[in-house]
Amino acid sequence: MLSQAQEDRIASAVDQAFEAQIETTRQLVSIPSTRGAESPAQDFMADRLRERDYAVDDWMIEKSALDGLPDVGVIEGDFSRARTVVGTLSPRRNIGRSLILQGHCDVVPAGPSKMWKTPPFRPTIDDDWMYGRGAADMKAGTIAALYAIEAIKAAGFRLGGGGASVSRRLLPAVLTRADRDVRRHQTLGRDHA
Repeated sequence: MLSQAQEDRIASAVDQAFEAQIETTRQLVSIPSTRGAESPAQDFMADRLRERDYAVDDWMIEKSALDGLPDVGVIEGDFSRARTVVGTLSPRRNIGRSLILQGHCDVVPAGPSKMWKTPPFRPTIDDDWMYGRGAADMKAGTIAALYAIEAIKAAGFRLGGGGASVSRRLLPAVLTRADRDVRRHQTLGRDHA
């Protein structure tokens, strides 16, 4: 359980980085990343992770690597351009549990432009809401997870330090909802949990 002072330190760190978080979210939302064209968004996430000293694992999905694994259902679809990016912060010492924060950066097609008040890949903020394809599902959430870890670190918490710390922190930038099972199994198979 965190003390009020610890909660206040984390909240203060969130507030201090909020404008940067909004700008990073705008940058990600501005990248058209429909299925099969997600690589620029995955590159963006890999770069943000590297800037924060995460070890980055970036790989193409291989459906054949899942053959024979338990709990893998029927896998359909073209994965020839599907990538997964995972960032790992390693602890000073390996104690406690891992914390996995997962998101995705693919979006559905924007549809007819006449249905948008502003271009879908030109994010805008109106009345404290960001509008743009993928802003709500789930690019803002993916960036929020990245900045949440930064706020925890800025508040003085460290990996593997006991108390409120965890042994590893992971941030997979998952490509699509439709292939969640494929990515989960490949992420686990690469020893990321």
